[in-house]
Amino acid sequence: MKACYHFNNAINQKKVTTIMESTSSQFAVTSTIPTAYEICILILIYFHVSVPNSVPLRLFLRLVSSTEVNSTQFNTINRQVTFQSPEEEPVFPSLDMIIQCIQGSPDDTRDVCLGLCQSLQAIQSIDQLLILETILLMKYKAHKSSYLGKFVISCAYKYEISAFEDRIQLLNSLKVMLSKSQWAQRYTVEIATYQYDFIDNIITDYKKFDIAHTYLDMGEDRDDPMINTFKSLIKQTTTLETYHNLANDIHISETHLQNLINYQIQMINQNKDDVLQYKLINKYLDKLSLNDITTFPSIHILNYFKYTKEHRYQDALNALHSYYDYMLARNSDQNFHISLLHLGLFHLTFNDSKSPMASFEEAFKIARENRDIKTLNYIHLAILKYMEDYPKQIFSIRAQINKIINSLQRFDGQNNSQIFEGAYRADTLLTLKSNKNLIKLLEVNFQYLIIALQQDQYAFIEGETEKSVFPFYSKVWRLLGYEDISAVYESFHSKSPLDIEIENGFDLLEKGENVDKIIDNKYLPSLNYDQEMKLHLLSIKNSIANNERDDALEKLNHQISQCVNPYYDNYWKFQYTLQMCQLFIDIGMGQRVLPTLSKLINETRENQNSLQSAQCLLALCQILVSLNRTEEVYKLLKTDLDLLLQFNETKTIAASLFINIAESLMMT
Repeated sequence: MKACYHFNNAINQKKVTTIMESTSSQFAVTSTIPTAYEICILILIYFHVSVPNSVPLRLFLRLVSSTEVNSTQFNTINRQVTFQSPEEEPVFPSLDMIIQCIQGSPDDTRDVCLGLCQSLQAIQSIDQLLILETILLMKYKAHKSSYLGKFVISCAYKYEISAFEDRIQLLNSLKVMLSKSQWAQRYTVEIATYQYDFIDNIITDYKKFDIAHTYLDMGEDRDDPMINTFKSLIKQTTTLETYHNLANDIHISETHLQNLINYQIQMINQNKDDVLQYKLINKYLDKLSLNDITTFPSIHILNYFKYTKEHRYQDALNALHSYYDYMLARNSDQNFHISLLHLGLFHLTFNDSKSPMASFEEAFKIARENRDIKTLNYIHLAILKYMEDYPKQIFSIRAQINKIINSLQRFDGQNNSQIFEGAYRADTLLTLKSNKNLIKLLEVNFQYLIIALQQDQYAFIEGETEKSVFPFYSKVWRLLGYEDISAVYESFHSKSPLDIEIENGFDLLEKGENVDKIIDNKYLPSLNYDQEMKLHLLSIKNSIANNERDDALEKLNHQISQCVNPYYDNYWKFQYTLQMCQLFIDIGMGQRVLPTLSKLINETRENQNSLQSAQCLLALCQILVSLNRTEEVYKLLKTDLDLLLQFNETKTIAASLFINIAESLMMT
């Protein structure tokens, strides 16, 4: 009798636990028996081999790849996950999602959907599943190394080593999958009247092969009472509550669940946590049992990103510690320095300006001892990212920054595009702050742009343009004075509300309005470096506007000294020094700052920065006007008027000054 055969086979086999039971989880994770999702794929494969081209091959790539082991690279610098193979998102293991994939094909797939549902409805015994797998094994006997052949063999192997109660559970999960399908409920009549007999077809195909499976009775039901007896025995040895939950859980393989977790991490880092599939998966992942979580520690990384996005400091820190508790137990030598890297990035995410550097330095030492070049490069990138956000905190290693950049820019066969992108971005930033060579700045900035756009070209084509390259490139062109070019890149990203508020603050100050509330933002812990420096400049201009010149001069001297020690920033030193010159010009004492202005002019000749040259030229003209040297001013303006009119910051004052000088000379 077939039931006796299965029962004895289950007893003789070594028992393997295939389902992690949990009364709170809606996922039942299995490793040694095919899932209902995989049975659906086998049915579709049977359709494909029975009627050529009835199911498009592209569909199998999408469905099967969701169950394969895929590599995942955690990009700790950009806080995103590069999801590799499959190229498309994994399919959620429900019948409705499978049908949605089928309907996404350009071919007419209505018959395929109806046939799949009718086949699931027709399967009533575990032997019918065995017949299906046997037929596919024989059909793919000569194609074991093919993509579908490997999948069929894998499913057959898992079914062969499974226990009897697991096979019964698989049969139940197929019924549950069908009963929960909204599509199947909507087309109940069409499925019932669909002219296709799945069982007769597989039995007919089975008889074509000369296979001595004498225990199979080709679908007769005379042993069903015995099978029902064994079902009752299973229920007696399992609590009713647990059995009920297992019957209603979604069965999923370990690799499939891992792919879903990877997908969630990818989505949350791309700010796509409002996507329908993300919400669907998240509903189930939130109910994973503790036993499941120990098998899938990356769930802690997912929670870490979720808590970080929600600004839940302690929860995010606990999730990060939980993840590395598992990872360090597996291989402490390879993961300890990576955990320190993540800890530093965690502090950086929550605007802790002092703690990250200690973690980065310790991670750097351990990675160098282990000769982990790949992680060492990522640590270097983390330090450069830290330098961009908190340049004043890296004075202890500022001598090594250029060495780090040069090291990352050298190709050693292991660097990927992210390494080069980060290196050239940091090089652009340092060149900008050195304020020495505009040509070099444009060269490294262009190299950074090309690498960044090549890396994100597919996301760019699909409209995912919220990339750090656009705000960075917009900022560079704005600092160089070319606001029209800056606006082009600005159109690809959204400015932060604080940046908009700071920019509006300068406009409001020119109109004579109060900007004290905007200046108070300088005490926010989440300020980046550029926002902080702009707010200091706004505060200085506000003091000048309120005739608090002593206070403004004190602030200027303090900021100039800060730009020299502990962190050398020649760009902002130039801006503050020029503002100090303007302060003396406004109070009629411009002659006192002529030596200082002369140094700035010499600096602009060396760095070839047109905006700074125009600003210095305009300041010099204003001083000469105060000394009644109008003819010299007229010659300077006439010679370089095209330069002054290039930039919004100088064109209005320069044009007005030129007209006034020209009129005064005409009158004389």
